[in-house]
Amino acid sequence: GTLDLDGDCLYTTSEGIRYPVLFPYGTSWDATSSTVVLPDGSAIEVGGEVYGGGGYVQPNTIDLFANNTAVLERAKRCAEEPYFEVAVMQATVRSGTS
Repeated sequence: GTLDLDGDCLYTTSEGIRYPVLFPYGTSWDATSSTVVLPDGSAIEVGGEVYGGGGYVQPNTIDLFANNTAVLERAKRCAEEPYFEVAVMQATVRSGTS
């Protein structure tokens, strides 16, 4: 899907539905360039395409993947209709340009 930023919520959007996205451990956010920096050093800019394996979970089960209270609260706040789920990237993540 497309990587989108709305306020402090980062989404992946596909077919008109957006999901807050949780990237693998070691991923960081570069606010200066509005990019997600993956553990391997590659970057995905807001508006870029992102592909990877994983799944969708309810925000109240995200603690299976993250134990940071701020991440858990943001996931709950950013999840929206119609599914109120979070996209969890677990396998290789890559941009649409790589």
